[in-house]
Amino acid sequence: MTRRNIYSNTSAQLWSYDIIVAVVLFILAFIGFYANQNYTDTRRQLGIGKDFCIHFEDADGNILNISGRTTIGSSKINVTLDEAGTTFQCGDA
Repeated sequence: MTRRNIYSNTSAQLWSYDIIVAVVLFILAFIGFYANQNYTDTRRQLGIGKDFCIHFEDADGNILNISGRTTIGSSKINVTLDEAGTTFQCGDA
């Protein structure tokens, strides 16, 4: 009877976990950097021709607060972020 080493693939699992953590940290740093900039400068640097509004939700649908803001984007866009139907300008919520 041959004995198999069941732990032989753990390094591959650790490698993929490291990649996931690195990507998440990069995205958070990217968003945090642009969240603190002027909307016009952000739009120009990203090469976006239209107005935009970005918000992030967790798995339960709760809005995430990133760098003290819940939305990033143009104040020309109105969004509804709560069940009461209250409308906010993007960037003010």
